Amino acid sequence: GSWKAFYAVDTGTTDSYVITLSPALTAYIEGMPITFKANTANTGVCTLNVNNLGEKTIKKNVNVDLVDNDILAGQIITVVYDGTNFQLIR
Repeated sequence: GSWKAFYAVDTGTTDSYVITLSPALTAYIEGMPITFKANTANTGVCTLNVNNLGEKTIKKNVNVDLVDNDILAGQIITVVYDGTNFQLIR
């Protein structure tokens, strides 16, 4: 189903989340939700890189950097691209 295009399991390292969507996302699209399962907890500021399109910072409350354990190992989270950063929705 098309839902697979919006969900993937993280293969990155701490604070550098990396996912590969299939079919591949070819550009970040403002307003697009993406859900992923984190393999590590964050330890502060962190990024998400989707289909090697480049790292974008994950923020909360519009412009606030994440703090330790805002994302937990094994947690499934949702982010939305705002045109600059990913916004943590949960």
